[in-house]
Parts: sequence; C-alpha cells; structure tokens
Amino acid sequence: RATKTCSDTCKLARRNKGKKQTTRGKRQPKQLPMTNPFLKLLIRHAKEAGTAQIVQGITMEELFELRGMHKLQMRANPGSAKVFGAYHFSHVYPVKGQKHTGKFVPVNLVIASAGLNRSFKNTHLGGGAFIHFTDKNSKWDVQGGMDDRAIMELMIECIGRPVWDAFAKVAKLLPSTRQARLDTLGKLLDPANPGHAAYLK
Repeated sequence: RATKTCSDTCKLARRNKGKKQTTRGKRQPKQLPMTNPFLKLLIRHAKEAGTAQIVQGITMEELFELRGMHKLQMRANPGSAKVFGAYHFSHVYPVKGQKHTGKFVPVNLVIASAGLNRSFKNTHLGGGAFIHFTDKNSKWDVQGGMDDRAIMELMIECIGRPVWDAFAKVAKLLPSTRQARLDTLGKLLDPANPGHAAYLK
C-alpha cells in the first residue's frame, strides 16, 4: 500500500528514515596515559640511550614480559622515592661504553641490586642484545627538546603501531594513581604557607 506524503522533501526523508548510517566519523586514537609507570620506564631508557631504536623489533609477548619485569622491580622497591630504587634494570649488553648500543628488551635485561649494577657499569661479559653501530638510524634519535609524549610516539612508531596497539588493548595501561594524587596536591599546596612545608617535601 502506497504512503502519501505532503511533499517530495518529506517523501525523501521518509525513505531515508531507518537506513543505517554508512559513513562514520574517524575514530580518534586513544590518548597515551603519560603518567603510567611503564611508559615512564620506556621513555627514561630511550633518553638514556638517545634513541627509540632500543625497542626496535620487540614483540607483543616481549612487551608483556618487560612489563612483568617492571612490576617485579616496583614490588622490590616498595615506597621508594628514588627513580631506580634499590633494584635496577641492569643491561647484559650496556647502553653505553661499548661499540654498540644495548637494547631494552627482556633478553638483554635482568633485575639486579643497585650495587651490582653499578659495579659492572659498562662492562660486557657476553650475551645480550644490541644495535650494531652500522644499523643505527638517525630517524629514531631522541632529539634535544623532545617532550615525553613525542618520545613515546617515536618509540611506538619504531615498535610498530599494530604491535603496540595489540599490547595496549590487553595491557589496559592506566594513568598513575600516585601521580594523579600528587597533581591534586600540587594545586592545593601553597609554598608560601609554612603549614604546607612538610607536605611539599
């Protein structure tokens, strides 16, 4: 049975009603939680090495292993105010002091006491993983003045966006609760108020 409409405009509107939208807006990429401890770990080591290439070729499984090592390190350093604490990520092949650059991948890392890590410094006793000096690519250099977000984006590009996205989807990286609380305190505390001095420490 035909349905009468008052005009061609209404007729067209009726036809289109109920049709599924065929075009959708492009999904915006999820913002990186820059206060997340694991992201801060990656950024810190990229700065130390001066290149994002330290994670080149890493797999999703290796990223999870690396994150597991980081959780172990944090459990070994409960409540430490220091960046590295009593237990460090120690490189099998050093980042600096040798012909090549040590990578930040599980096969090249162990959790070691601060004293042991410092005693070996840039010594290499064999094994590990490194970037051969002929394979270094300036494209991945951490440039002076780059902020943490830019360094992390460079690392993700070096890892490969599909690998990182697959990892991040399962890992569900969240902002640091501790940092969120510190940020809140930072807004509330007044350096000029003597009563706030103890909290500002």
